[in-house]
Amino acid sequence: MLTNDLSSSAVNLADVYTALFQAMPGNSILVRNDPPLFTIIAATPDYLKNSGYAGRPLVGMGVFEAFPANSSDPKHKGDLHLFQSFMQVVETNEVDIMPLQRYDLMQSDGSFTKKIWRASNRPVLSVEGQVAYIIHTAEDITTQLSESEQDIRDMVARAPIGICVLDAATQIGLIANDSFLEIAGRSLDEIVGNWYWDTFSDARPFYEEALNRVIENGVTFRATEVEVPLRRNGVLEMVPVTFVYEPLKNAVGKVTKVAVWVVDNSTQAQARKAISDSESMFRTMAEGTPVLIAVADETGNATYFNKAWTELTGRAMQDFLQRGWADLIHSEDRSRFVNGYLKSLAEKGPFREEFRMQCKEGGYRWLLAYGTPRFDEQGAFRGHISAGTDITDQKLFQQQLTTALEQVRLSKEAAALGTFDMDLKVGGLIWDERCRILFGISHNNPVQYETDFVNGLHPDDRERITTVINDLLSGTTPGGDYDVEYRTIGAEDGIQRWVRAKGKVYFNEQGEAVRFIGSVLDITEKMMAIQEIERLVEARTQELAEAYQKLQSTNKELQRSNQSLEEFAHAASHDLKEPVRKIIFYTNLLKDQLKDQLQDREVQSFARIENATLRMRNLIDDLLLYSHVTERPPDFDSVDLNQKVRNVLEAV
Repeated sequence: MLTNDLSSSAVNLADVYTALFQAMPGNSILVRNDPPLFTIIAATPDYLKNSGYAGRPLVGMGVFEAFPANSSDPKHKGDLHLFQSFMQVVETNEVDIMPLQRYDLMQSDGSFTKKIWRASNRPVLSVEGQVAYIIHTAEDITTQLSESEQDIRDMVARAPIGICVLDAATQIGLIANDSFLEIAGRSLDEIVGNWYWDTFSDARPFYEEALNRVIENGVTFRATEVEVPLRRNGVLEMVPVTFVYEPLKNAVGKVTKVAVWVVDNSTQAQARKAISDSESMFRTMAEGTPVLIAVADETGNATYFNKAWTELTGRAMQDFLQRGWADLIHSEDRSRFVNGYLKSLAEKGPFREEFRMQCKEGGYRWLLAYGTPRFDEQGAFRGHISAGTDITDQKLFQQQLTTALEQVRLSKEAAALGTFDMDLKVGGLIWDERCRILFGISHNNPVQYETDFVNGLHPDDRERITTVINDLLSGTTPGGDYDVEYRTIGAEDGIQRWVRAKGKVYFNEQGEAVRFIGSVLDITEKMMAIQEIERLVEARTQELAEAYQKLQSTNKELQRSNQSLEEFAHAASHDLKEPVRKIIFYTNLLKDQLKDQLQDREVQSFARIENATLRMRNLIDDLLLYSHVTERPPDFDSVDLNQKVRNVLEAV
């Protein structure tokens, strides 16, 4: 779609025709002009019912595929006559009212049921004036067919198209069915028993001569989609109709009656108008949408661009039509896009490409282009219609999402996390590779809740964990949050592992659990470390208990020793004080006896003896007091060290 020509077949109208036929009364199908298939593209509800295809697909099948010939009775050639009628319509662009035909219907068991049909084939022309489709109308008259006049009247009355039978000699109306009366806008009394041209005086100047020739020459006259003046309820209208003057001959070939077959073509006229309107609508929608719309022919030359192209690129529409837009594609994407487009052109198939295109501001925008192949009514390839949308924001988001997912993946790998996802509606359980490792599973086959998860739990943890999960799924545990630690026993390797699992259960509007997702973390090393610490703590506690027992024993021994020491101190204090008292006593006695004879030096010697004995006594008291120092709180007091030094010097 790199250069440019808008085809008249740019819009596929199959949906329009399907809608029209679903609303139409009668027994009709719309057939595509694609011989020898003549594919059915629409059918009225009555036709589906009467042809045995009610509730079965008919659209998309070829006419002769859907209604095969009765091979068991080859003398009846209804399929050949129908094909010839189709081809006559294609070649003449005119309606063909077929004679009564036998065309048997095949039943579900392969047998055939005899059927007699009254059928007509009317062309639907394209804007170029060629037959694009054929409207095939068929009425099953098997049960109505009779040689009697009454049967003929009944047949005419039930015909899906307008029928009036005239007497050839007088041109007086003999029979007219309701369809004819409706199209003509007349009552039965106005036609039956009256001269034909009295009833249709407005059309007489145009078609009286044709009717006369039919009576004289016995040759059918056809008028396809002509506007006939018809006076309805006193108002003259120009009604588009297709009608036939069909001569009815007796055994010797004389025209005795003329059957006037009339079909109101208002629906076809409306359909053609719908085609024209849809072409206009396509352009209106294309010009009003921000989507980049382009049309290319079967050679790849673009024939149409909508306004969105100019608004995005700033390039004038005439420039697009002259030199296309391949130069606007980013150089890194150009070769890939062009090759992809040429491939789809050669294969006459769709294409889808993402690429960057330069915009009028000078930068590039990411576009996603879809190309749909177009085919005409004969199935010939007519090119592509492409639609391009700006996906720059989606691309940016995709890049951000990819980055985020990669970060999550790396974080997950770094943390050695496994994930699980349980669809509670269908019972599916999904484990990633890490989760499988934690349960000792090496295969990638589907996993099951009971077989792989429950059986993989350590027997001592199984009841506890399944109870937690059951409470979560039943809604007993509020919030649906899941946070547990448990042990697994590897299904294949038998290794015991410690796992911490966190997750959440999600509920629908009815309060039913529908999804259970979460992650699992291998905490084996942590639990082993905790167990080792607990073992060391227990061992250390035992050691401390034993040490405490020893300390208690030592304390008891120390108390006993202290008691003995105290007793000894008391005894020693008493025994040591006794000589000191005697020294003091006898020294004082001797000093008193010799006091008149003592010299100063001798008096000082006695003083020193007294001081020494007093210090000795004080020392014994202090030792006794020191032996009780641990039995009372400390008693601090100020000490004059100068005095202590002087006392030492005096004792020297």
